[in-house]
Amino acid sequence: MKYTPWKRSGLIILDATDRLVADARMCGPNEYGLWKRNADLSGPELEANARLIAAAPDLLAALHSFVGYYEQAGIGPCEDGHDDDDDRGPFSGDERYNVREARAAIAKAE
Repeated sequence: MKYTPWKRSGLIILDATDRLVADARMCGPNEYGLWKRNADLSGPELEANARLIAAAPDLLAALHSFVGYYEQAGIGPCEDGHDDDDDRGPFSGDERYNVREARAAIAKAE
């Protein structure tokens, strides 16, 4: 799946054609289905959220590359969902754990 890069303009996140993707000040729908401002967050938290949202497509692409590297090197998913620990490479428990976590994050995003 291909994602377009996003950019940040203050607390607003825009796509490559300057269409609104997200507003870090908004936290979800109210009882009427309208988006409301999040009054519980401070300026630094809102800025951090905006930076993270803007970086999301790049972070997802990096996770795909990370998992792809380890899959080529020998860590592959088994039918039971656990990582295959085969003879194509010696991987530590930490490496297998990191690949599982990266796969979980990808699944959450897609």
